[in-house]
Order: sequence, then C-alpha cells, then structure tokens
Amino acid sequence: MISKACPIGSRRLSFGVCEGFNSGAKKLDTNSDFEDERITKDIYDKKHQDYADKLQLLEIELSEHRTADYDYQTTVASVLSVARRAKDIFNSSETHEKRAFLNYLIQNPTVNEKTLGFTLRSPYNLVLELADRPNWLWGLDDVRTCLIIEKGSKYEYLCPKTS
Repeated sequence: MISKACPIGSRRLSFGVCEGFNSGAKKLDTNSDFEDERITKDIYDKKHQDYADKLQLLEIELSEHRTADYDYQTTVASVLSVARRAKDIFNSSETHEKRAFLNYLIQNPTVNEKTLGFTLRSPYNLVLELADRPNWLWGLDDVRTCLIIEKGSKYEYLCPKTS
C-alpha cells in the first residue's frame, strides 16, 4: 500500500506515487519477489483501456482550451481595434449607423437636465478603465509574489515581507 503522505521536500506525482519514492530502497529481484503477483492479461487490458480513455479525454480538453485561447485572442484584438477606431468609425458613419454604433457601445443612457449620462457596455468599459492606467499589468507582481485567498466576493492578499 502506498502512503498518502509524501516525505518533506518531495511531491506527489499524478499517478499517486511520491517523487523520489524509490531512492535508497533496495533493488528488488524481479525473478523471486513477484513471481506469484503477476497481473493477468484481463487486468492489463482493462488498465490499458482506462489509461487510453483518460488520454483521449485529456486530448479533447486540450483541444478545447486551444480553441478557447484562439477565440479569446481574436475577441480581444477586435475589441481593442474597435475601441482604438471608435471616433473615426463614428465620424465616418451615417446617422442611422451612428445610432446603431452608440447602441452597441452604450447601455442605460440617461439625460439629467442638459447632461447626458451613460455606461459603456462590457468589455469597452474595461478598456476605458485601463486607458487611465500607465501599467495594464498592475496586478502581475501581486500574482507572482503573493498568495491570493478568495473569501466570498473579496480577496485577501498574503504577501512576503520586504525589508
């Protein structure tokens, strides 16, 4: 039986064995130690089929992630392109096209006396928020050096002390 706990400094590998589990162990004499404990062809075929099925599922999952990654990149490129050219698109459009473009970008427009209020639709609201930041990767250092713990709808950051 394999122990569930791994020795300090080693990690559990995906197939359930601790890394370096055999270091320092005596070499087994395969002729005498396991003569009576060989697996049958049926057990081997079943395990082989199980692993083949798992491999196929992982390949499907990897393919889905690659497709999603490509779709994400395409969407981001389109959003940034529209955001960058919004003024030119608006100025070169006809009146009905301007209305359609504004309906595409703006949600919940309101008029308060002579002031127009609106919110941008997602994801254009994020582009506007990021436009005021000099560094779009503002949280990268936190992700690299801090432990982020989700607590309900809030996050707690545990960062190493810098001296």
